[in-house]
Amino acid sequence: YLLHADVHPAERARVFLQLQSANESGRIGGPRAEDEDDVDINQAFVDATLYAEGADYFTLRAGRQELEFGASRLLSARDGLNTRLSFDGLRMFGRHGRWNYNVTLTQIVNTVPGAFDNDSNRNNWYAGASLWTPIEVIPGANVNILSPSRRQENRQFDIGRGTDERYTHALRLWGATGAWDYNWEGGIQHGEFEGRRVRAWYFASDTGYSIPGRSHAPRLG
Repeated sequence: YLLHADVHPAERARVFLQLQSANESGRIGGPRAEDEDDVDINQAFVDATLYAEGADYFTLRAGRQELEFGASRLLSARDGLNTRLSFDGLRMFGRHGRWNYNVTLTQIVNTVPGAFDNDSNRNNWYAGASLWTPIEVIPGANVNILSPSRRQENRQFDIGRGTDERYTHALRLWGATGAWDYNWEGGIQHGEFEGRRVRAWYFASDTGYSIPGRSHAPRLG
């Protein structure tokens, strides 16, 4: 259950509060660590738009907040599990001319099953920056440069449990032209896990074709 209040006390100010209550029943093997949270503050942040002129603006956000990054393949609000993921910290975002930007520095909030006991600490952090703009050489296309990084203690992998630190550099291309739509993202990653060197890469695609002239516009993807 999610309950929120969204207050705009002034033209360039915003206060947002969201409570979350999540419980699990019936799962084979019982609840996972992220399935149970009786009640807690999922989001509580303030926005201050320090500059706004035409389409250009600059906003500073401080407090507990959800984050979505790129196509949400590297970082998201964790829709696949029973509780949503949030972060404590600062985010700066806005637009200048044709460019949109986002800079984030936060601590990862740990899900604890009791009431109002979720917390964060400086040893588990997320930091990232991104820049995106439409590109004219491909009709309807946008390009996004992403650089997310994170550090988490007590992470479990097949090789064992320990501290995981990752730095990613990625490129995303998305848009639509005619009946076609696409969302491609790829990147490289480096870091370390308990003294072991991490080197990884990925590429992901969500490409679809909406059949024209058909009721409800079915999409093949």
